Amino acid sequence: MPILGTVASGYVVPKPVVTGGTLTNDGTYYYRTFTDNGTLSVTGASLTADVLRIAGGGGGGGQYQAAGGGAGGLLYSSSQTLTGSSLVTIGGGGTGTGNAGGQGGDGTATTFVGLTDTIGGGGGGSYAGQGTQTGRSGGSGGGAGGNFGSYSTVGGAGTAGQGFDGGRSNPSGDAAGGGGGGAGGIGSNAGAGRGGNGGAGVSTYSSWGATTGIGQLNTGTYWLAAGGNGYGDSGQNGAVTYGRGVNTGGGSGIQGNGNSGVVIVRYLMTAV
Repeated sequence: MPILGTVASGYVVPKPVVTGGTLTNDGTYYYRTFTDNGTLSVTGASLTADVLRIAGGGGGGGQYQAAGGGAGGLLYSSSQTLTGSSLVTIGGGGTGTGNAGGQGGDGTATTFVGLTDTIGGGGGGSYAGQGTQTGRSGGSGGGAGGNFGSYSTVGGAGTAGQGFDGGRSNPSGDAAGGGGGGAGGIGSNAGAGRGGNGGAGVSTYSSWGATTGIGQLNTGTYWLAAGGNGYGDSGQNGAVTYGRGVNTGGGSGIQGNGNSGVVIVRYLMTAV
């Protein structure tokens, strides 16, 4: 019988057993990626993990002078203690519209049971018209739709800590829509006849993307949660593309659907 306060010889400290999502690793960490609804299960012992959540991006507004959709909100939660079953719900992208006067739909929230902070979907891109087509608010704000005359409407507001605001419209006769906000920057304001650029995504998680295959851009950088480009009266789209692949939470340009979100759970390989 061991002395009180000591550990019996041969006793092995239990390690957690983890299931759920798509499993990959980079030699140091395991990553469990959820691109659809599912459950992360931790049994046997608790698990210390980092959790990345991205909500669905906003859809683009309709046709000429329309604005880009905002990216879904992005939240990173480090050193979380996980145990039992955590239900994961992936936010969907907002629906784009082919209607000239149509508002892009908002993205929906991504949730991870056990983490209680709410993460907002991206605001839908606004449409063109003679009025105040202010961008929609969300995790990142949608851009403002193009206006003729004296109007220069503001983009939708992003949520602090999750994303940035959408860009303004251009009020000239060559009206154009602002870019949607991204997780890494504000959507740019529209110029005469040229849509604003979508706000930058974040490349902070490039190593996560390289391991999980989420968010790859042709340059080899893995951008997540970028805003959609606005569109101009003369057919000129916003020029900058930060990567809006499936499950990046990216906002869409005109008429396109926003991208769905993702949850990635990362933990040390030695922990299990």
